[in-house]
Amino acid sequence: SKTMNGEISSFEEYVSRCTPEQKDIYYLCAPTRDLAVQSPYLEAFEKAGREVIFVYSAIDDFVMANLDKFQGRRIISAEKSDID
Repeated sequence: SKTMNGEISSFEEYVSRCTPEQKDIYYLCAPTRDLAVQSPYLEAFEKAGREVIFVYSAIDDFVMANLDKFQGRRIISAEKSDID
């Protein structure tokens, strides 16, 4: 969510942008970046200063939902997180 439109980011780059207190990796699936940015889910993460990965296709959503962890951090859908 903190990258520019059209820019691709790796998990390593994502983790490097996270604050030290962010222990999980969050992702949000939407058809386009514009819709992801407008998502009510994203608003809560922005208020909390949390980084969110945007994914745009059903297969990306499937893969993310079936990955468990990366470098010891849980991978969690923004829609299923407990961020308020």
